[in-house]
Amino acid sequence: MPEFYVLLAAVVGSRAVDDRAEFRRRLDRACERASRHDEVHTPFDVLKRVEGIGGVLSAGTSIWSVVVGLAVTAVVAPV
Repeated sequence: MPEFYVLLAAVVGSRAVDDRAEFRRRLDRACERASRHDEVHTPFDVLKRVEGIGGVLSAGTSIWSVVVGLAVTAVVAPV
């Protein structure tokens, strides 16, 4: 039986985000980039407007690279 790894991430302090539309665009871009990874079984998507991100991996070896990619694209990368 195949194993899958559900990756859920909460956006801490999402209620304090001033420009929610811009932050949503960043999260969408981050999810799109993370979903290109070879081990993605179910594409990443924004959950509950801008309060979380979720996706499913078919192998656990890429979890940290996906997490770092999501964080860098959503929070650090310039618009």
